[in-house]
Amino acid sequence: MKQARYKLFEVTSRSLFIISILYFFPAELAGKFGLVLLLFGFFAVFYGFERYISLQRELVNESDQNVNIKLVSVLRFYIFNFLISAPFLTISLFNYGVSSVMLIFFCLLISFSEHISNAVYNISVVYNTYLIAMPVVIIKNLLMFLLGILLMLFKQKDSIEIIIYCWAILSLIQLLILSKWFLNSLNRFGIRFCGGDFHEMIGHYRIAKINFLIGLISLLSLQCDRLIVGFSFDSYFSGIYFRHVSLISILYQLFNILSYNRLVPKIFFEAKTQPFSHLRNIILTEFKKITLLLFGLTILLVIGYYFFLDNYFVFFGLDLYIILSLLAIFYIKIYADFQGMILNALNQELKICVFQFVAMLCSVVLMLLLIPIFRVNGVLFASFTGTLLYAMIMYFYRPNLKLNITPHAT
Repeated sequence: MKQARYKLFEVTSRSLFIISILYFFPAELAGKFGLVLLLFGFFAVFYGFERYISLQRELVNESDQNVNIKLVSVLRFYIFNFLISAPFLTISLFNYGVSSVMLIFFCLLISFSEHISNAVYNISVVYNTYLIAMPVVIIKNLLMFLLGILLMLFKQKDSIEIIIYCWAILSLIQLLILSKWFLNSLNRFGIRFCGGDFHEMIGHYRIAKINFLIGLISLLSLQCDRLIVGFSFDSYFSGIYFRHVSLISILYQLFNILSYNRLVPKIFFEAKTQPFSHLRNIILTEFKKITLLLFGLTILLVIGYYFFLDNYFVFFGLDLYIILSLLAIFYIKIYADFQGMILNALNQELKICVFQFVAMLCSVVLMLLLIPIFRVNGVLFASFTGTLLYAMIMYFYRPNLKLNITPHAT
């Protein structure tokens, strides 16, 4: 599957860049960099408003012309949301200590460019014409990884500023290349980018509002621990914690590419005619494979730690207990996400939103109560409890639906 291969290359290249900063620079710098990444990811949800989920359903089996018409409208929607969100990201960056106007401007450029990179892949899952844009993203990430290595070798004092400047320049080049390619595609069908009105924007909000709430709550569920750690501890400890969660984040992205996104078209298609029990059987078959792979990975990690990896753990400030705890949380989250895929296909997004909110609220409350006493153990216990609660709710929930369900249309 070309989509999976391209995304795998993209995630690998981006992960190399992020890991080069988090692991080979001082922990204080890693903490600052990690929190900036969190802000980028958080605001990307507002740029896209999670419109891509319903868009994927709409693009299946559509003609090239209709696809481009929909994409023009959605891109206008993304730009509109970015302009609204930019002042709030500016304030967040300023409060975090980014006081340079130029640095803030570059951060805004990077955040929107990263959102477009993800949008290109999300579209290509159901419309592979847009895979042509993925190499541009991969090359940009590899150049950023090379930059990280060079900065590490030459031990630059102002590394975080240099990283942002270079990242912004490459992001601008990426946006210019993708814009040129997209406009050429529109010209072939005589479609104009300019246009749209207030009612068009309202239509997108109306279609995506439930998915947006789900996405926002899902993001907070995944990153509430990092957000709370980032603002509760100093930059050094935050950097150490971000090093641990970055490993799990890479695994989670690989899971999305190789497993979750591969099943999305199949589940969405069969949900139109097949009962809930059939969809769950498909998911359980895939989950068993994930279980075996994750079990094997855990065994190899533990054996490797006691035989030859312990010195590396000490050098990078890693803790086996924290990694194993995060792996357990990751495993439980996978199961809940699979069940959520089925509910998404059956247009049960509101249920997912409620379930995730309850679980997230449980995690946040526990963290705020336990962190002052148990520090990192409080974070891990709260994350585990909230994720387990979410998975249990998803396991016991049985939607009462009839066959021949038709997904929402535009």
